[in-house]
Amino acid sequence: MLLSFTGETLINLALLFSLFGICLCSELTAKKWPKASPWLAITGILLLLTTALFLHDWVRLGILTIGLFLESFWSRQNNNWISKEALLTLGINAFSGMIAIALQISFLSAFLQQFPSGTGQWGLTALAAPLLLQIVTYLLIEDLKRYAFHRLDHSLLFFWRFHKVHHGVTELNCITGSRDHPVFNLGHLASDIGLAYLLGVSNEALVIGLSIRMVFGGILPHFNVDFPNMKETFPWWAYLIATPNFHAWHHTVHCRYDANLADMFPFWDILFGTFEKPLGSSRDWQFGLSDSEQLSQSVVGQLVSPLTTINRISSNTQIN
Repeated sequence: MLLSFTGETLINLALLFSLFGICLCSELTAKKWPKASPWLAITGILLLLTTALFLHDWVRLGILTIGLFLESFWSRQNNNWISKEALLTLGINAFSGMIAIALQISFLSAFLQQFPSGTGQWGLTALAAPLLLQIVTYLLIEDLKRYAFHRLDHSLLFFWRFHKVHHGVTELNCITGSRDHPVFNLGHLASDIGLAYLLGVSNEALVIGLSIRMVFGGILPHFNVDFPNMKETFPWWAYLIATPNFHAWHHTVHCRYDANLADMFPFWDILFGTFEKPLGSSRDWQFGLSDSEQLSQSVVGQLVSPLTTINRISSNTQIN
């Protein structure tokens, strides 16, 4: 199947390519022109917002706007949008985004063309299940699949080498959820579509389900918002749906490496014994990797490292 690049797709690719270029320029000029980095970071954020507005991409625009607003007034920790860390995240997001667009066009479009009305021959579509039931079923099993894969990411060295690009972040915010290695994204996209095929959900349920998971399982849990407030008792509903503090605890250097692994539904962690209640004041939490697992602080370095470096982990070494 040939890739079909629409005008909107080309604009998105141009945006991501520009962001990637901005981040590389910042790294190359950091020593000679250190004062340029903050302005380049601001340019990158404005580029994201203006492109989303131009393309009428209300989901991206809404997430960024809401995220910036919430993190400005109810932040867990001080949010530095013009730091080197922010530029590093933008650069990795941009490169992974370019690859993801090509993958979505090829894999997802191929699936939708092969099965224009869903699989139709078995599963939920064949049973004429209501759309809402298909979406809920897909989300529940999809989150269980993600939970299982997440355990592997923290248990097997091969997977951890790619996943720790995500855990290398030291500042969580509304753009952190997309900070993944492109190889990591490839595996998840293939498994997401494969699950839809096995369940026999309609294409409409697949697209809606993936969109809901992206927002509520990937982006919102990474918001730099003290929610629920850690000065209060962890409320009952926080055990049912992933909140920023539930997932942020997973990113701390204090947390067990295999705790709070669910993307959307913490009850998977409770059921399988990997739930850990966040402790202490969230303002004191420290995010990132342990000293022995530190990554290169350059975009290219973090993208290349999993492909070129094989680390040996002793039996008593903890993967964060």
